Amino acid sequence: MTKINLQKTCQLLLTLNFIFWIFIACYFSFFKYGDNDNYFFIKILLFSEPIFYLISFVGIIKKIKIIYLFSIILALGNSILSITDQIGLSDVVSLFLSLLLFSNLIFIWKNIFIKTEEIKS
Repeated sequence: MTKINLQKTCQLLLTLNFIFWIFIACYFSFFKYGDNDNYFFIKILLFSEPIFYLISFVGIIKKIKIIYLFSIILALGNSILSITDQIGLSDVVSLFLSLLLFSNLIFIWKNIFIKTEEIKS
């Protein structure tokens, strides 16, 4: 797979994760928890997730190494949390998307950044 295809795949997966988390945040905030202020912190966390994916998307377009590392941690963390949470349809979808993104980011890291550093040496 070429570098351009890897970048496009990563951008697609980040976009899918962003859309998924916007949908989940809106669903839980407006329909499940509604006006209940006891879940205010959970609502903030739910809406921060798509923001993190947006930051990752912009950082990956600009090829910022630290954002790649942040994105790897984000995808791995979501995968772990999806496994340890109550298993429902949203958790399975989240796990699937996060694992795809995680594997793509690791592949990019190995094929783009490590090979680039080896060439410079």
